[in-house]
Amino acid sequence: MDKKTGPFNRFINSTVILYIVLWLLQPVPNRTEGDIRGIATYTMILATVVFIIYLAVNIAAFEKNIYVTTKSITGTVLAVLGIWVILTAKTGILEEALFPSPEIVLRQMFSDSRLPGDILSSLITLGKGYLSALVLGIFLGSVLGMSKKFGNSITYITTFLKLIPPIVYIPYAIALLPRYESVSTFVIFMSSFWPIFSSTYVGVKGVEKQYLDSAKVLNVGFFSRMINVILPASLSEIFIGCNQGLAYSFIMLTSAEMIGGSAGIGYYIKYYSNFGDFTRIIVGILVIGIIISIITFLISKLENHLLRWKPK
Repeated sequence: MDKKTGPFNRFINSTVILYIVLWLLQPVPNRTEGDIRGIATYTMILATVVFIIYLAVNIAAFEKNIYVTTKSITGTVLAVLGIWVILTAKTGILEEALFPSPEIVLRQMFSDSRLPGDILSSLITLGKGYLSALVLGIFLGSVLGMSKKFGNSITYITTFLKLIPPIVYIPYAIALLPRYESVSTFVIFMSSFWPIFSSTYVGVKGVEKQYLDSAKVLNVGFFSRMINVILPASLSEIFIGCNQGLAYSFIMLTSAEMIGGSAGIGYYIKYYSNFGDFTRIIVGILVIGIIISIITFLISKLENHLLRWKPK
């Protein structure tokens, strides 16, 4: 750690102050009817868990970039909770029916017996559609990228097809496929296949000729050349397509579930929106954000691990 992140600055800073302020807000009387008196248990448990993680990273004295990232995330979470508490429970500036306090939302999130089933349903649907697109997109992109018969035509075709919003396939998917779950899987597949295929094709096509020539001189077979030379060299481009496909998949997952699903987070939000239950709507939105953040983080770690040989 440098002087700016020395012992004093690491333990007395804006993040610590935000945590203290959040505790000082607890005795302030609530202005909204839906909030219980006293300490907002769920809110403070969340704040404390996040703060403890920050302290653990702080004490362990990890790399500076890890410390700074953890500090920024912790500070942001605490600031959002503090502002949310002030605007809802403590002042009532925001209408309670539309904007319930974090305590009400978190209590609902952790006590909702239906939520785990909908989360699992969404993850299964996402997994089937995205993994199918991942396997087929990387395979076809690699095969066509290695072929000399295909040139710019593939690029133009994939550019055209991936610009078509996948949601327009839903009417045909509903008419042709037997179940709404199949419709969601198909739409996710279509939304993620073209970015993955296109990036894989571009990556394989752009592998430097000297690598291929060296492999041929060493009499490396086709499949061995594919696995040990071409895919590692094009992995950076492939991950770009994978990340794009994943982002599109999340958008289409919730859209498909909201349009015709019978389970999943999108259906959860749509179902309770019919009753004007904004507490559960916010719960669904937060859950989607948490799931996306976790999956994106894991893929980022996988990418860093697989590309650890590449200079930063």
